Amino acid sequence: MDEDTRTTSVPILRSRQDWHVWYRAIHDFGRAEGGWDLVRPDLEGEPAFRTEPAPITRPPKGTDARTWDKYELDLAKQYKEFDQYDKEQDALRKFRYHLVCSVQHPIMTSLALEEHSHVIFKKLKERLCPTQSERRRDVRQRWKSLMEDPPAKDVGIWLQNWENTYEDVKELGILDEESAIDDLIEANEQIDPMYTRVLEIHRELDTNR
Repeated sequence: MDEDTRTTSVPILRSRQDWHVWYRAIHDFGRAEGGWDLVRPDLEGEPAFRTEPAPITRPPKGTDARTWDKYELDLAKQYKEFDQYDKEQDALRKFRYHLVCSVQHPIMTSLALEEHSHVIFKKLKERLCPTQSERRRDVRQRWKSLMEDPPAKDVGIWLQNWENTYEDVKELGILDEESAIDDLIEANEQIDPMYTRVLEIHRELDTNR
């Protein structure tokens, strides 16, 4: 299946330029599923995976009541442990599927046979996570392109790209919030003048409060 036709809400990781948008999305997915601390790429050592509970032997007929009570307590504990184990395994399976489906096939081909997702993740980070200076350069270029070339169509995609890039701009301190909003209003004026006026009115109201 071509990576552009896969059904996933996660951006596709194709190059170093995609890393931070992709990482943010895959991180949110991992957090939502509950297995992030077992797969994150900065994990030191081996993840603390739950082990499958060992079977409990049923006492033979004629066993005293005290032994039966202990057996039933152990059985209830085992049910809880199995439930926790099954949930963890399900979260890990979902994350692995999501991870594999969100990385371009030629990149993933050499990694897909790894047993654990955190190993795949670490190797992806080593290969594709940009340095801080590379990231700043990329974010500046993406921001400049968005501001200079607003679309005549596919406005929804442009706004999504703007939102993602804006988060990076804020995180890296490339622009303050006021300057970023100024750029948005200026670029949006070519796309939707009426909405631009709404933004300006809201800004005026916030300023006068």
